[in-house]
Amino acid sequence: MQQHTILAIDPGGSGGLAWGLGTAASPATANMPANASDLASLVDAIDAEALAPIHAFVELVGGFIGKGQPGSAMFTFGQNYGQILGVLAALEIPVTLIRPQKWQAAMSLGNSTTHASKSKWKSHLATRAKQLYPKAKITLQTADAVLIWHAAKTERIKP
Repeated sequence: MQQHTILAIDPGGSGGLAWGLGTAASPATANMPANASDLASLVDAIDAEALAPIHAFVELVGGFIGKGQPGSAMFTFGQNYGQILGVLAALEIPVTLIRPQKWQAAMSLGNSTTHASKSKWKSHLATRAKQLYPKAKITLQTADAVLIWHAAKTERIKP
């Protein structure tokens, strides 16, 4: 993937994006924009500044978002996910959908069941991302995208 700009996306309102050349020392990051228009503007700006063609790796998600969540929340999440894929399609950016289990296994991260809570699991992921890229701006929102970016950069996951 070194000949591409890698764009990794963790969808959802609390997700984020990470991008950079496959040869970059660390990725740039951003929290998930609030709406499709802002997402399109951000991805268009990334594309305009990219030194090589973009290939996007988007986390493949299911419809379940957690116990106790209303059906409307699942609908909104699905709608946002579709908008992400739509923005990438409109900008003619090739996409590889990657299941969380696949990129987490490729990074030897374990899984959420090995941690006492979802927040401890997310903290574990953020800690690992910060270990890999101490100079990058990594938050709980961008950590998954950074780890997906790393897995693509190191060719642990492929298009």
